[in-house]
Amino acid sequence: MEVSAFVNITDSKKRNYFKVVLIINDKAHGETIEQLTGIGHAMKWAIGWYRQNVIVAQSSDIGTLSWEYLDGELRPLEVTDDMHRFAEELRIKK
Repeated sequence: MEVSAFVNITDSKKRNYFKVVLIINDKAHGETIEQLTGIGHAMKWAIGWYRQNVIVAQSSDIGTLSWEYLDGELRPLEVTDDMHRFAEELRIKK
């Protein structure tokens, strides 16, 4: 599985425009999942794997978010203190 992101410049809805979209490419199952994160592109942000099926995102505008990729779906998770620290380190290193 690969995680990547892009900035939404095609959805002209003011609420979604220039927001970061998370992409999970699950080559083993031939699936690609996209998730609008709410992270503004102008902010410093980072997205990465926290552990095998858990992704964290950290942004200076909305804080830390996390999702679990399970059965072809991204499910929001409650952010733990450890996830938050890990995500902060990702953003700082970026």
